[in-house]
Amino acid sequence: LIYGLTTFILIVSLSRLYLGQAFISDILAGITLGIIISLLVSKLVDLMGKKEHIYGLLLLIPLLSIIFVVHLSTPLYEEYKDLFIAVGGLTGFLTGYFLDKKIVKYNFVPKGKVLLIRLLIGVASVLMTYLFLENVFNMINVRSLLLDFIKYLIIGVVGSFGTSFIFKKLKV
Repeated sequence: LIYGLTTFILIVSLSRLYLGQAFISDILAGITLGIIISLLVSKLVDLMGKKEHIYGLLLLIPLLSIIFVVHLSTPLYEEYKDLFIAVGGLTGFLTGYFLDKKIVKYNFVPKGKVLLIRLLIGVASVLMTYLFLENVFNMINVRSLLLDFIKYLIIGVVGSFGTSFIFKKLKV
């Protein structure tokens, strides 16, 4: 896995240089920042111990507060769409992770073929949810930051809680 990720980082970095979309200083700064953030997050997760799902929910307090304040200010849709999508997805993922730890409690760590089966089930579940919600929200035909937030919140819950529930039921 580490070799695959390292190869991916190098290919993306070299392609950005080749296409003239970044300088070598940008690439080195990005890689350095990525390593530092990864080490800090890894250390933080170690400090959390078995309560990372609770700390995840606590992270949502400031994020949801920001979303609430921005939404009250009647923002322009295009300017804040990505923020609402990102916070909606993260809220869904962290909520689903909490529910997974409290309700599903499925701790089986797959290897080999079972890991591939899980990957396919997970991708299919999230993709079907996305396509279904995309069609439903297109029928509503309203561009709304709140609806974008809700759509990605649901996708995040399905991606974390829903897939774990399916894995447990299928015993994969």
